[in-house]
Amino acid sequence: VDLYGAQFDIVGENVQLNNLHLGNTATDRKAPLIHTYEQLAKELVLSWRNSPPHYANMISEDFLTTYTSFSITEDGKVYACQLFGGSAYQDKYKEFNDTLDYKPTKKRKCWRCRIRPPAGSVSVLADSTIVFHYEIPRLKLHLSESRMRFYNPWRDGLAADIVLKSQYPCDTTSFFNGKTAIRGIPLKPVYKKDFGLTGLRQTYIVLGKVPDYIEEEFEVNLTVVQNKRTCSNTMYYTIPSSFHVNLPLDLGFDTSNLVQTELIYDTLVTKLLFEKSSVSVNDSFFSSLTSIINERNSLIHGIDLIGFASIEGSTENNSSLFTLRTNKLYAHLIQLGIDSSKITQNAQENFDDFRRDIRETEYDHMNELSDEALKAQLQDKSLSNQLEFILKNHRYVELRIITKKEIVKKQSGTELIAQLQKSIEKGTINKSISLQKVAFHYVLAGEITAKELTDIPIPFESKYIQLLHNNAVLKFYLDSLNPSVLNDFRSDLSSLLPLNERDRRINTTLAIIEFMQHSWDDPKEYFKEMKKRKFIDPVIKARILLNFCSSEDWSTFNRTGSMKPSKYYYNRVKKYIKPAKLDVYKTFDIASYYSFFDQSKFAYNLTKSKIDETDNPEDLIYFLKLIHHNNVKLPRKTYLRYFEKIRKFAGDEFCTYFNNPALNFQILDDLEVKEIYCRECAN
Repeated sequence: VDLYGAQFDIVGENVQLNNLHLGNTATDRKAPLIHTYEQLAKELVLSWRNSPPHYANMISEDFLTTYTSFSITEDGKVYACQLFGGSAYQDKYKEFNDTLDYKPTKKRKCWRCRIRPPAGSVSVLADSTIVFHYEIPRLKLHLSESRMRFYNPWRDGLAADIVLKSQYPCDTTSFFNGKTAIRGIPLKPVYKKDFGLTGLRQTYIVLGKVPDYIEEEFEVNLTVVQNKRTCSNTMYYTIPSSFHVNLPLDLGFDTSNLVQTELIYDTLVTKLLFEKSSVSVNDSFFSSLTSIINERNSLIHGIDLIGFASIEGSTENNSSLFTLRTNKLYAHLIQLGIDSSKITQNAQENFDDFRRDIRETEYDHMNELSDEALKAQLQDKSLSNQLEFILKNHRYVELRIITKKEIVKKQSGTELIAQLQKSIEKGTINKSISLQKVAFHYVLAGEITAKELTDIPIPFESKYIQLLHNNAVLKFYLDSLNPSVLNDFRSDLSSLLPLNERDRRINTTLAIIEFMQHSWDDPKEYFKEMKKRKFIDPVIKARILLNFCSSEDWSTFNRTGSMKPSKYYYNRVKKYIKPAKLDVYKTFDIASYYSFFDQSKFAYNLTKSKIDETDNPEDLIYFLKLIHHNNVKLPRKTYLRYFEKIRKFAGDEFCTYFNNPALNFQILDDLEVKEIYCRECAN
């Protein structure tokens, strides 16, 4: 099939050796002479029909085309071949590109592709130039780790293979270029003699340009050409691999919401009456409610919907009525943009109003009855009609709109300084810390000067250590442009340690500064010492170790290129991920670090519980890559469930994931994934 240039996504064949039985007569029962084409055709077809594997090819729905050929020798032997083809490759740009003829592949010739596939990356530059690039970052070269070898300069090389999005139509099967190791439109191969820059450590090969006539989404694969035979095809995927979590140098320096405030709550009550057995709402009420909500929207703290039904009638009917009535108003509030978490619904039969309204009337004696007895009496239509003048006021929904207003209570800077100084003199530490934080806010807002605050005398005693620490933090913040500010900050904090060598806040901040300044000569010793260090906030300690280890691992990889686990920290730092209390976004960051070092299953376990929490499309794309392209072994149902989950979560954005080089659309080779995609995005 390759040799003759036919291109199908799949092929199959039936072959057989038969005989015309030339020495026999037409009436021979065991092997009659075959002397017509019709007899021969029937004999060949029946022979294949009676062989299960051959018959399976003949009736397979995957095969759409059949070719049959036979040859007869002088002594009557019949050699027959039936070839089956699946979907033919539809080269929509055939008129624009030259047909490239390759020899049929021979697997025994392609051992180099299997043992050492091409390492590197394929990228498309801004001017549509396609480049293959590989850089060896190793200090020592080993044959088993180096780039792929091409021996014949005129017959061995590489070719760009441009795969088109239109090869994956939703209304039919996907179709590919049927030539071995080619999926789409191959560019002319670049042989070794034309490689260009191939130094000892670097390869940079220009593979051609994306043709101007291609005006759709495409991806570029790399095809290896050996002895003018295409023998392997590589898809490229890029997975991010970085991690760094911020370390706060301002422990205790929280100035947010420190201005004194007072909350004022208010409740607006409005009532909507309903006709007997009715759930319809007058448009004028909706209009009035819309006006009320719009006026107070930013202040609304909560809305209570309390539905009532008058007590005559069955409890079942009444329950349906008051539920429908509150639901009507609930739906309108949601339409107005009220968060559903702010709305509470309650509904009941209105016994309380009934008992109140019959007091001191001729029906007052009914108050002595139980609720059940009252309902039983009101089954009498004549009695309920007599009481309608009371009952009509008991069918309503009450809306209680609760608003919250924050009033800022401001005091002058002079008053605050005086109050803080007095509190320190009295030794009321907690109040002093609170006032000091408010004062920090005033300094940052320019309402008092830093000198006014730092001039307040603080005794150099252990009980005042947090106040002294906070002053050092303020000084660091205000002097952050000073090149030596970290050294000064470190000195100020170190001078406080004699007051309490176990102070967690000071020890933690000093550890952060030490990490930021790279204050170590031997990374291994620093790692050991940091693990043992006490009196450090455990979350910060875990984050320092994660930052340190990931940074050192990248440095080691870029310096040596080795992938030996013993050279790296990633296995030794796994136990610190949970204590670091990373948010969902940093969890995905560190997962990408692990996936780079072939820890895909661990990366998957880190992210699988977070996939519903992230709203970052990049995290979703990474997760798709992780489970599809990194050999994460999942049950098939689980694998597809994640695609369904991401489809539901991402909505329309899901459709763009497969039109973007960030996630190779060749993932649609998986027919079940393609079905999920097409169900959402076919239009």
